[in-house]
Amino acid sequence: MEGRHDHIQVGLFATEQRAWLSTVRADRVEEGNVGLWMDSTTRLAEWLRTTVGIREDIFAGRVLSDTPQNSGNAQASMMSPKAGIVFGPWFKTEFYGNAGYGLHSNDIRGATISVDPRDKVTPLDRVPLLVRSRGAELGIRTRAIDGLTSSVAVFVLDFDSELLFVGDAGTTEPSRPSRRVGVEWTNSYKPAPWLTFDLDLAYTRARFSDLDPAGGRIPGAPAWIASGSIIVGREIGWFGALKARYFGPRPLIEDDSVRSASSLIFNARAGYRFDNGARLQLDVLNLFDAQTNQIEYYYLSRLPGEPIGDGGVALLRHCVIKAFGDGSVFETEITGDDEIEALGLMPWMSPPCYPNMSALDQPYGDPGAKREGAELALRMRRCGVSRWHPDPARECERVEGMLGSPRRLAKMLGPGASAL
Repeated sequence: MEGRHDHIQVGLFATEQRAWLSTVRADRVEEGNVGLWMDSTTRLAEWLRTTVGIREDIFAGRVLSDTPQNSGNAQASMMSPKAGIVFGPWFKTEFYGNAGYGLHSNDIRGATISVDPRDKVTPLDRVPLLVRSRGAELGIRTRAIDGLTSSVAVFVLDFDSELLFVGDAGTTEPSRPSRRVGVEWTNSYKPAPWLTFDLDLAYTRARFSDLDPAGGRIPGAPAWIASGSIIVGREIGWFGALKARYFGPRPLIEDDSVRSASSLIFNARAGYRFDNGARLQLDVLNLFDAQTNQIEYYYLSRLPGEPIGDGGVALLRHCVIKAFGDGSVFETEITGDDEIEALGLMPWMSPPCYPNMSALDQPYGDPGAKREGAELALRMRRCGVSRWHPDPARECERVEGMLGSPRRLAKMLGPGASAL
């Protein structure tokens, strides 16, 4: 049995050159989980043993948001059976296979969200707190060389849904099912009782497992990951470590037309272990002050009133506004920053705008409408068409006919990559 409890205060803020401008959302999160498991190992022969097990995970928590509609409680549980088999050892080497079910937990704020934290009125779908995964691996591990433990494994891992974070909105969006296939090489070498070298290297082919014109790459999923460390010290006394972590380039959008840079960061640690179990240590993060991004995401971006490329398409048009306070509906012309400010919004915030009066009467949550809306939203993002445009589909057709392919669109419209 194991358990964990987290008390988190987390926020998303609009900034300029690291100077605070406004709060997009601020949340206080309490979340705990308990894991219960049992397993049984059977040795069928000197060279053969099997293990079967089962695990139950229980998650529960509470969100207190600065937007009251996004506060609430969420809980979920999931049972995961697993099994493994090992052949050997022969010459200090054995072969193994494992398979089973697992899970990943989503951001609990996505499980309690009701409205867009930017405009406080646009309804959003909640996401499940837990998502099912299935995986299997085949591998070999050896201790044929004194002091060295090394293993190589090939694996496959399926998720029912990827969860993507929308940085500028402060929301999470459930995405498509995915599959990861890869190979992992791990090594630990201890040439002396006080000295250890570790080296891990993994390659993963991460793809969405369904078909979609948007593309099959998973944004933010790197193909290559590596880590290494040098550790010195004994159980009692002085100790130290130098660790390195490498993330390879990764796609930022589904069609892989835009990729992030790779990152390499070194961290250092030094400390002293006392014989009573206490430990005093100092960690230095990013030891060599690498100028790299921990997180990167990509989107088309324009300031209010800024035209699209050479087409000069106006950003702000006639639209229907649903008022924040009493929920009343009125029509107005939004043609610049003054009108946005009159609505009580900052220049970078989107009005709660609908294309026409009838759109307000459309049922929210209809699967067909949601699918059509998602496809149109993707086209609008690629074409740089505002979500407030009175006829976004026709405008997308015009821009697509003028500029051509999505790759050429991204190049000509001047897309921006934002880093956090």
